[in-house]
Amino acid sequence: MTTIITITATPVTIVGGDKYDYTGEDRILHNIITNEYEVFYSGQNQGNADHKLLESVEEQSVFRIYYRKKPNTIFTYLGKTNISSIIHERIVPNRTNTSPNQRLQIRLVVLETDVVNEEINTNFEGIGKYKKSILQHSNFNINDKNLNIGFYKE
Repeated sequence: MTTIITITATPVTIVGGDKYDYTGEDRILHNIITNEYEVFYSGQNQGNADHKLLESVEEQSVFRIYYRKKPNTIFTYLGKTNISSIIHERIVPNRTNTSPNQRLQIRLVVLETDVVNEEINTNFEGIGKYKKSILQHSNFNINDKNLNIGFYKE
């Protein structure tokens, strides 16, 4: 199984005006000595699909990590890893809004040999064109995906 995660370094406003800010918890740290990356990634605000992230960690799935500095810009493919662990589980019930420290938090380590740092340009148009590009880059089916979420599992 493969799981895609996306990280945007500034708050994101989606269709309908909802604003999501994961900038305090989602981060990528670079170890300049080993040239490895440590990635911290939060589950969803209301946790409705957090079980998919938990399954990916438990199954030691391959995580493909994409990041960008701000919304409406292209993503960069950091690389892939199957080194993952749960930092802490969600501490409030699903379907409940959370503060950042109440969400599921996972940790990923991308080894130097798996670091790519490749910008993913898009040939798509309109809303969701950058997410479609990363889905295509990872050979995921584009047509049945919600483009307003931060991770995908196939």
